[in-house]
Amino acid sequence: MNIIDTDRIKGQIKRKIKSGDYITLGRMINCNKETARSRYRRCNTEAVLAMQKIIKSREFLISEFKKQHYN
Repeated sequence: MNIIDTDRIKGQIKRKIKSGDYITLGRMINCNKETARSRYRRCNTEAVLAMQKIIKSREFLISEFKKQHYN
């Protein structure tokens, strides 16, 4: 994946990131949350793709929970 694709993904998910996501990101890429945040900000492909997966998973989990309990 090139830097343009990575930047595009970052732009799509930027507003959706929650503070706890960096803790999860760190656990996913085997580092502490500060290092994970730095890697994400520097457009490290692994970090950006992992963050995208975290956000998609969280949104899916919330959606499924609401369907089961509020519909």
